[in-house]
Amino acid sequence: EMALCRRLGAYGLDPCCSLILQARCYALNYKQPKEEAQAYGKFRRELSVIRKQFREEWLKKEEMQQQALNAQSAEQARLEKMMEQKALEQNKEDLERMAKRRELTEKKRAQEVAEKRQRGDESRRAWESQLHQRQIAQVLIAKEESKGYITLDNLDQKIQEMIAKKVDYNFALQPPAAPTTKSRDNPKRSPSTGGAA
Repeated sequence: EMALCRRLGAYGLDPCCSLILQARCYALNYKQPKEEAQAYGKFRRELSVIRKQFREEWLKKEEMQQQALNAQSAEQARLEKMMEQKALEQNKEDLERMAKRRELTEKKRAQEVAEKRQRGDESRRAWESQLHQRQIAQVLIAKEESKGYITLDNLDQKIQEMIAKKVDYNFALQPPAAPTTKSRDNPKRSPSTGGAA
């Protein structure tokens, strides 16, 4: 303390102006009575015992809290693992259900495509059959019409028929007053009209 006072005095400071120094000086100069010293020692021992008890209780409490926290963390981890397992199982079930639904959809789509193809084939066959029937009918009609055509086989016969057939081209000049029955193969004009036969 004296050295501290000397140091403060060397810096031009009054050692008595410091409250800490004053308290220290008072504590150094104070002579504690024996009874007070014993009472203070007893108080310190009791305080140390109480402090030790409180420390042990606090450590036990901290340990219990840590154990409870560990147990809670373990329970939380177990619940999370269980929920994760449940979510994985649910996901697996959903994937299986979606795969079955996709398979059914693909089967249905394939069946629809096959039915559509079958209907298209049937309609195409029906259309081809109708076209064939129309072509046959057209061929028959053309064959029937071709009986009157002039070919190399019946050329002489057609020439003879044309020569034998007499056609009056003046029948168009006849007035439409009296209806007459005329044949197109051999139209004859009456002598009263003055037409040539």
